[in-house]
Amino acid sequence: MIFKLAKVHKTRLGSAFGVPGSTAVLDIVVQVPDNFDLDTLDRELDSALGFTATISSDNAALQILHRGLALSSFVQGMNRVVVSNQYCILEQRESEDGTTVFFVVISLASADATMIGFDFVEQVLESFACNNTDIEHLINAACQRLDPLGEPGQNQGFMVTMAMKHDIPVRRIWAGTHIFGTGSHARRLSSTMTPYTTAQGVVYAKNKRSTADLLKKSGLPGAEHVTVKTWEDTLAAAHELGYPVVVKPYDRDNGQGVYAGITNDQDLKAAYTKVTEIVGEFLVERHFEGIGHRFTIHNNQVITITQKHPATVVGDGINTVKYLIENHQSEARRIKRPNNNEPFVVIGINHVQMTIDHEVEGMLAQQNVTVDSVLKTGESIQLRRRNNASAGGLTIAIDQATVHPDNKALCLRAARILDLDIAGVDLITPDVTRSWLEVGALICEVNAIPQIGYNHGIEPMMLDLFKNGSRIPVILAIVDRELELPLIHELASIFNSNGISTQQGMWINGLCVSQPWPNSFDPAVALIFDREVDSALCVMTKADVVEHGLPLDRFDQILIENSDDVTLLAEAHGKNIKPLKVNRNE
Repeated sequence: MIFKLAKVHKTRLGSAFGVPGSTAVLDIVVQVPDNFDLDTLDRELDSALGFTATISSDNAALQILHRGLALSSFVQGMNRVVVSNQYCILEQRESEDGTTVFFVVISLASADATMIGFDFVEQVLESFACNNTDIEHLINAACQRLDPLGEPGQNQGFMVTMAMKHDIPVRRIWAGTHIFGTGSHARRLSSTMTPYTTAQGVVYAKNKRSTADLLKKSGLPGAEHVTVKTWEDTLAAAHELGYPVVVKPYDRDNGQGVYAGITNDQDLKAAYTKVTEIVGEFLVERHFEGIGHRFTIHNNQVITITQKHPATVVGDGINTVKYLIENHQSEARRIKRPNNNEPFVVIGINHVQMTIDHEVEGMLAQQNVTVDSVLKTGESIQLRRRNNASAGGLTIAIDQATVHPDNKALCLRAARILDLDIAGVDLITPDVTRSWLEVGALICEVNAIPQIGYNHGIEPMMLDLFKNGSRIPVILAIVDRELELPLIHELASIFNSNGISTQQGMWINGLCVSQPWPNSFDPAVALIFDREVDSALCVMTKADVVEHGLPLDRFDQILIENSDDVTLLAEAHGKNIKPLKVNRNE
């Protein structure tokens, strides 16, 4: 046993002892084996996972604790369970058996995910102690258990990570939805759907048929298509438009059911069979030759441009095409390394496992290649017609300075026409450095809730959303027991707070807006994240602080009646701690 969770003393929904978010108080037992080489451990973890977490200390047990807690956060972050790396050691005890027991407070995103993270750490350290550095099976097993617990899609985890980096308060509402910022600065975000995303825009963009019609009626290059249901109509539409064509549903995302570059009746029949397994009505669309690009737009600004390439394999002069395809997912994980207590987060994942299906066989035949062919070193062949990441496609960021301004203006106009504050405009053009008015282009899709990579736009989007600040002034008053309402309102007037929370209710701009609550923690959270509030006074009893923790990670001022042990829990969450003298009418 090297690292083991021995006991869970307490979990809280709120912050405590300087640790933000929901928290847990634990006993973690650490035992340092003889000749346990931390430098070797660090090198192996860096090689296997891109993981680095060191701490300046001569205490080997503390070194292992630090790495263990960081590695637990890391493996959770790999699976979109984003949790702060911050922790607080309340006590450290040396036992007679040579172990060290740490009484520690950690940040908690999910109790189940934390247990899985600790199991992973324990197994990895034991494996290294036995000189077994092959931990891929441990990684895969942990990821399999953690994946159902992660946020849906990649955006939510990236936005939470960015909020932590820039000191933007964040609270989870449910899977896929968080509130960022406090009071009048608060913004509720579900992926890249913001308070400013219009329902009309989402409806239009969801339907590719409506999108194309709107764009064409506005003079933009929308797709030429025919809506079909039967095989006879599909065949007639393809012949009317002329090969090559694209077959796709008009209401599905992530490239589901899309078959591009179809050049003959046989491939059309195969595409028809596949797409009708998903939908009853779909589009046959005129193919446009060019390279796919995603223009990510926020508030009438292009924040990133990426180039999208279909899945390919590159020859090595030795192995067959079949071998190259089967090993297509061999690229290592790429992990964003944390700085300044940022959580760990995956910014690159394994390629999608490729299978040799009808589409791949057709693509190989078009390039006069078979699965048994051996490609020359550096020779590449295309495996899929569509360029979506879900089909193994590769996305590359490109320099905006190299993109012709007409093409950026075109995509900005498309987002405006669909009435979207955030949009992912998919533009196909032969040469993005030249004007679409000269070389032609096609807007094949406008995504109302685009997935944005960690390095591909999340940061400028979040910074723009909170350019006027992310925090309102919040005063916390911790009292022995509930105060009388006149005292609370008098205290609020001193701090010019237009929002008040107490177990007795909530007041905003002098109006009572709630009934009494079962405790004083829940109304404090509700008030702090209410957009009508410009300055908040939260009154909590000591019993509720001990039971639930603090409703925010940081306060402008904390007032404490009769300072005692509660002060230790709260003092790291406010630079300005003052005594509160209360004259009660008793």
